[in-house]
Amino acid sequence: MVVERDEFFAELDGLTEKEIEARLDLWDREQLALIQEYLDQRVSARAKAEQSEQIKAAPSALDDAAVVASLVEVASTANTRATAALILSVGAMLAAMASALVAFLALRGWTMSW
Repeated sequence: MVVERDEFFAELDGLTEKEIEARLDLWDREQLALIQEYLDQRVSARAKAEQSEQIKAAPSALDDAAVVASLVEVASTANTRATAALILSVGAMLAAMASALVAFLALRGWTMSW
């Protein structure tokens, strides 16, 4: 079966996916299972090839000191802005609480005597 499998895969290598699809009705269940295995291997090999090409094409960001410095600067700026936003939101929360207290006291008829 192993020899037949290898020969069958060699035969499939010579065919395109459309040709394989056109011949599906000619093969039996065992051959269809082998075709499925072959196509799965072909797809995974294609995905690995694309992934290796992307890895080769991408520059190594860790080795580039300018990129690292830029990332540190962006992170520092983001941290500063997040801190400022947090301070403003806490101030807004305190203002809302104070206005709620003033409204509550005004509804109760409380007045301030200066």
